[in-house]
Amino acid sequence: MVDVSEQKVINIDDFNIPGTIHGKGPLMSIIDRNSLLADINIPNVTIVSSRENNDLHYHNQYYNFLFIADEGWMLYTHNLLEEYDGKLPVKGMHGYLSDSMNMHAIFYAYGPQFKHNMQIDTFELIHIYPMLCKLLDISPYKDINGKLDVLQPILR
Repeated sequence: MVDVSEQKVINIDDFNIPGTIHGKGPLMSIIDRNSLLADINIPNVTIVSSRENNDLHYHNQYYNFLFIADEGWMLYTHNLLEEYDGKLPVKGMHGYLSDSMNMHAIFYAYGPQFKHNMQIDTFELIHIYPMLCKLLDISPYKDINGKLDVLQPILR
């Protein structure tokens, strides 16, 4: 979770974005049939493809791009900013790029199938699913990105 404030708000309408914009907060999805966004520079925003995005483990063929605000920044349209009357509806937010330590979750595991008093490095949450399948003795879905090898060291 990251603190957010009215001092770090981007009115996306100030940039005359072509296409259709959906979303608010740290993330917006864009439909841009003409691919004009490659030439747009928005301070404190990273523009990435929403298709086959391996870094984010994300694929949405409906949208062309994602706008991802820098940590602590928020994206809104003019209409939403008017609706909020200059105040943000939240004090903290998640949903920023996962390479920030502030976006990492805490993971605790306790039980007979876990080693005691272990600490491991951070890991992507996609690796929990194959571990849970192993613990429950069920076959995982085949088309996943998570790997049991990542969390195998914490299992007995």
